[in-house]
Amino acid sequence: MMRIKISSILSLLVLIVGSCTPNRMEELTAIEVNSSEKMPISRLFQQIDLIPLETCDSSLIGMDVKRLECKADRIYLLNQMNTRCNLLCFDTTGTFLFRIDRMGNGPQEYIYLGDFFIDPRKEQIVLIAESGHFLYLDLDGNFIATHRIERGYYAKQTVVPEKESFYWAFNDVQEYSLGIDLLQLDTATMEIQRAFSSGTILPNSLPAPLATNGVQTIYYHINDTIYDIGKNKIAPLYRVCMGEKQDICKRKLSELIAKDPIGYVAQVSQWFQDGDFKMVTHVGLTPSQLFISAVKQNPSQFRVLQAQAFFVIYDKVTGKTYNSENLKWDILGLESIADVELIGYSDSTLYGWFRQPFSATDKEKIKKSRYLPQNIKEKLLRHTEEDNPVLFMLR
Repeated sequence: MMRIKISSILSLLVLIVGSCTPNRMEELTAIEVNSSEKMPISRLFQQIDLIPLETCDSSLIGMDVKRLECKADRIYLLNQMNTRCNLLCFDTTGTFLFRIDRMGNGPQEYIYLGDFFIDPRKEQIVLIAESGHFLYLDLDGNFIATHRIERGYYAKQTVVPEKESFYWAFNDVQEYSLGIDLLQLDTATMEIQRAFSSGTILPNSLPAPLATNGVQTIYYHINDTIYDIGKNKIAPLYRVCMGEKQDICKRKLSELIAKDPIGYVAQVSQWFQDGDFKMVTHVGLTPSQLFISAVKQNPSQFRVLQAQAFFVIYDKVTGKTYNSENLKWDILGLESIADVELIGYSDSTLYGWFRQPFSATDKEKIKKSRYLPQNIKEKLLRHTEEDNPVLFMLR
């Protein structure tokens, strides 16, 4: 499989935006990303399952897993390749079922795939393609219908709140007034119901991570604030503390952008490579926890721009935050795991993946694990760099 390098890091970095006022920020509950709290992962979750994803020519995971949805014992992954996205479907044992990859100009094809969601009422896959173009498929990937609207949009990061007739999406291109990037869309017609602004500086350059649990929807703004989106309002919910170095960089951004609206990206890229800047890729919400996945510069790469993933889990009951780098993966017999990411929440389960293969030393420890079923242990021991990643499920 292709290993993740931030070859497209400059495109991600244009999602730099403004921040809340200092007084308002101080009132919010703080999530300390650099928390030193240590904990065995088995103490945070009652059940942990590992899913080595089947590897074949049609199922290869590319640069990133942008989105995960689960339905009827199936796992649907929006797979970011070098030049496009496709949709891969596996069952909960990791067996590959099918791929949706309909690039083309035909009546059942698209030229761009931005995102997808599963309509909970019709139980259909909805592909959000080029502006104003939508494809509907059944859960087996079979084509049902296509739909076009006059006032189109390119959408990424979509979520459907429970029992609602609308969904949220971030507009991916600047087709609307400056600052309009968060859209409330009618699920039946796909038409825009309302449009909002999520920020103040370059707000609609790229989408921010969205998540929903029940009727609540949140999104992460690169000003290191998590917002709660109500049906008619947006309110700050948490302040995410990324560290003093990131705060210093953020304070310099407005001046940099004002001086050079394009060239400042190179400076931010340098901050990232120096380890002073982190970027959030996913957020998630459960009844008792909130999670944030992010990437930072791999500390072992001195002159190469390469991202390493990590996540934090905020316990809403105790107020404690756990950084994945301080979690002991006791189920595997490992003290810690680097480059690990949470990518979604569905059916009371958190899903993530180990982005790098296990080393020979790690495999020796896994071999001695007392907790893993023998069939899973054998799959992990056979796992190579050419194989698809290992998913995990946390309950």
